[in-house]
Amino acid sequence: MGPYYSVNQLAELLGVTTRSVRNYLREGKLHGTKVGGKWRFSEEDLSDFLQFSFKTKPSFDGSDRLIESAVVLKFYLQYESLESLHQFRDRMISYHQDVYSNKEDRYFFYNVLDDECVEFIISGNFNYVQSFGAWFNEAVLKQTDIWLSTPK
Repeated sequence: MGPYYSVNQLAELLGVTTRSVRNYLREGKLHGTKVGGKWRFSEEDLSDFLQFSFKTKPSFDGSDRLIESAVVLKFYLQYESLESLHQFRDRMISYHQDVYSNKEDRYFFYNVLDDECVEFIISGNFNYVQSFGAWFNEAVLKQTDIWLSTPK
């Protein structure tokens, strides 16, 4: 039997908040066991969650798509306000739909991690990820109310 992780340990390991871990539990994305009234997570629970998390992400059109690509690029961003984040997100989606969305193997996802941090995920073939990733990075660097961050 392998080690068991607490909510705090799992949050630190995944680079998310404890609130996110509890949300994953509530949404059924993560499974664990309550021991003495506290959640505990096995290596198997973690592995199952990571496989689910990597393979299925909500797309911008509201459907779930299976990610089957060799290259994945994640941007962690912090933002000053939800309004500025939504404006930035909408601009990125519009650009992606105009330039890149003509192929089935190109994915662009957005996931709010907490009240200050969001992740954008670009996934697909190397040329697409490199090209769109470079453009996305330039767009972030031009923003004054959104900036690159590290996962929490």
